[in-house]
Amino acid sequence: MSNDQNADAVATINDAWMRGWPKVVARAWIDEDFRQRLLANPAEAIAEFGLPMLDQVELKVVAGEAAPPTMVLTLPDRPADLEEESIEGLVQSGARASHCMGTSCCC
Repeated sequence: MSNDQNADAVATINDAWMRGWPKVVARAWIDEDFRQRLLANPAEAIAEFGLPMLDQVELKVVAGEAAPPTMVLTLPDRPADLEEESIEGLVQSGARASHCMGTSCCC
């Protein structure tokens, strides 16, 4: 998938979530069974609303106003063929992680 296709897919998913997430929240407010399922297995509960998901995204739902915003960072496994000198070069050059959704690529 090209970067343009990936950006289009993410935009489509974001749009669907902007419209769909409020419906999920409203359902959780009035249906305690759904709320418990949403907290225990968010992907399964949200699937009932047909919201699209990226395969590489794991959902976690935290209840309550006090729940802090969370950023999850994926530390990729070290590529077997990457020499230590190459890694040091990346560190020294200030290479930044790409937005490859948790893969081991750098740009």
